[in-house]
Amino acid sequence: MNREEVRMVTKQPEVTGRTRRRLEDAFWQLYEQRPIEKITIKQVTDLANYNRATFYLYYQNLYDLRGQIEESLLNERERFVDIHFTGQPPLETLRDETEAFLIRTQADAKYFRVLLGPHGDPAFVSRMNDFAKDTIRLYLTSTATDRSLSPMDLDYLTEFYAAGKLGIVRKWLDDTHPMPLDKLVLLMTDTAAPPAVGFHSNEKSLSEQI
Repeated sequence: MNREEVRMVTKQPEVTGRTRRRLEDAFWQLYEQRPIEKITIKQVTDLANYNRATFYLYYQNLYDLRGQIEESLLNERERFVDIHFTGQPPLETLRDETEAFLIRTQADAKYFRVLLGPHGDPAFVSRMNDFAKDTIRLYLTSTATDRSLSPMDLDYLTEFYAAGKLGIVRKWLDDTHPMPLDKLVLLMTDTAAPPAVGFHSNEKSLSEQI
């Protein structure tokens, strides 16, 4: 790409966006079929009908390309939680917000199936698990009752419920004939939701009672 082309790309955000989407789509078509180690930049640019110089305007390498997609997916979900799950909503509201979250995740299913799959990115899986734990921890600490929960109790319950929630979503996205959305929402909010808990230093914690 010559200087004039670089100048045009810099001045026209729509050109930048279109080019990025084509490169990302081309990369993902290949990534759905094979591990990233077996994909070359030339394969991506040939499929997107660009040259290598264009690729390097936007990405350092294929790992950088994948990382930018991952960052976008995580940032979107973090914004959603910040807006919708900052307190303990009534059950009906929680159902509506869980449904909206799952619909958005389903729209990005092609990314999550690969990233959470056999030749996905372990670092992304770890970050998704951390994201799930943060969300569960927020829920647990905002639903106070007369029960007592020590920091150790909180850590273990958070791990337990976060792994379960993430596992449910992974199975739902992977299944050829997945559970209907309305049933999944009920499962996640009514059946498999963490119990409301509280913190009282004058009572024995759950771990101390065992």
